[in-house]
Amino acid sequence: MDLSNIKLVVKSELLKKDGLTSLKLQNHIYGCFLIMEDIAQKKVDFINNTISGNKFSLDLDKHFSEIGICYGFIMDTKLTLNIFNKSYKDIWLKYFNDIDIERNIDHVDTIEDCIIEIIQQTVPSEQAFFTSALETGILPQEWIEKVLNLLNPLEVAIEKTAIAVANTEKPICYRNRRLAITRRSKGVVLNKKLLAKTRRHK
Repeated sequence: MDLSNIKLVVKSELLKKDGLTSLKLQNHIYGCFLIMEDIAQKKVDFINNTISGNKFSLDLDKHFSEIGICYGFIMDTKLTLNIFNKSYKDIWLKYFNDIDIERNIDHVDTIEDCIIEIIQQTVPSEQAFFTSALETGILPQEWIEKVLNLLNPLEVAIEKTAIAVANTEKPICYRNRRLAITRRSKGVVLNKKLLAKTRRHK
């Protein structure tokens, strides 16, 4: 499997973003991971770039910018990915369609390992939201505080422990999500080329 294109595209996007825009992109990539896994494992139907399941559907073409706020580790409309290159969108839609044809979860694992490696090499440690959420699907408290500072830089007196209840808006898509954890979530060893295979919590 030739992953050179997606590596170049994702790395290019990561290098262009910092602070809040980097958080938006990392949250979006996490959402793309979960979509790939759901398609490969037939947890959703995928037709004409639209995924659908029990009482939900999402057109991944029309609502590409919203993948992170529906599937990411933070579902807040302030994290909608508004700015990205067309090549970034095109490559993800291509992979979603390829995965739907192949239905091979091992290929998904390979893609994820490749992108995780790029993230680890490109994103500064102080902005590593993606890798901090990878193990459990949620951010540790210290990283939640960083998110709050990015989302509300002028609100000094914010209640920092209430992001999931008081500060995070309801997602625009109401997928039966449980705790959305990517297959890469358990046994994570950062800075390794291949990470331990994981499963979403049952």
